[in-house]
Amino acid sequence: RGGVPGVIGNVVFHPIDALRRVFETPELASRIAEMKHRISYYENIYGKDSDAAYIKAFNDAQDVTINFSKMGHSAQILNQMIPFFNPSIQGEYKIYNEAKTNPIKTIVRGVSFITTASLYFWYLNKDKDWYKNLPAEIKYSHIYIDMSDYGDGEDIISLPLPHELGTLFGGLPMAYFDEQYEIDQEGVDKAVSLLISQFNPLELSVIKPFMLVAGNKTWYGAPLETLKMQRMEIPDRYRDYTMPIAKELSRFIYDNIGHYKHLSPVKIEAFANATTGGLTKTINDIARYVEEGAETKADIPVIGSAFLRKEIYEHRPDFDFNRLKLLRIKKV
Repeated sequence: RGGVPGVIGNVVFHPIDALRRVFETPELASRIAEMKHRISYYENIYGKDSDAAYIKAFNDAQDVTINFSKMGHSAQILNQMIPFFNPSIQGEYKIYNEAKTNPIKTIVRGVSFITTASLYFWYLNKDKDWYKNLPAEIKYSHIYIDMSDYGDGEDIISLPLPHELGTLFGGLPMAYFDEQYEIDQEGVDKAVSLLISQFNPLELSVIKPFMLVAGNKTWYGAPLETLKMQRMEIPDRYRDYTMPIAKELSRFIYDNIGHYKHLSPVKIEAFANATTGGLTKTINDIARYVEEGAETKADIPVIGSAFLRKEIYEHRPDFDFNRLKLLRIKKV
């Protein structure tokens, strides 16, 4: 029957089918948008209002998400006996096809949207008893947001990861770092902190240069000014390869304007490089190369970044000054 009574009757007598149609609505929106776009494209090939254009566009729209209608004769039979048989096949085929046709896009999207979020919240929860006691099947298939970390109650929000992509880009990295954390806690802390910082949106904003200088940190977390430097006058806080213009500018400000702790040569250089995306360093390397030439391959502009200046690290003292500072504070 048609009309409103007919719709009500279908919902009452076929509730599962009615729910399925409701849940399909968000998925249909993306498919309809794709179909409209592809119709215009195929009409330029097969002609205006041609059946071929609509069929091609319909098939493309079905593949925007997982195409559950795609199955062979054997799969049709097995799908009636085994729950979710065809969806599991089509999900894996979708990932395989995407990885084959667009491998870079698949990896970038998986790491950006799944790996980063998964490891971020794993890192926040890894030392909590409730998280460590979770069974693996739910521990590595969900993202858990502990609201107590944000001062907003004791609730824990559980967000399921997508099945195939979630396992590949979320579950496996979390399981790997969980295992490594049992072996080397300090190493995992540093590795995950660096990974998360690299995908932090603030890294790409105008705020980041100021954050580096104020926090006395390089982009990978090492101190800009060591404790030894901080015992020197501000203009004398530089390294062997600090830009000459940064040294001169720091000295000029110190002698003529005032003593500002954030205007040492290493901090001026870090700010300039972060602001220009490394262009300042490149210009300085070119000027140094023209004036002094190159003693090693690392002195060659641009290309030199591919070579390590091992002489800087060969005789570097392996001493934890921050630990010494903490022990002195405790002693006092």
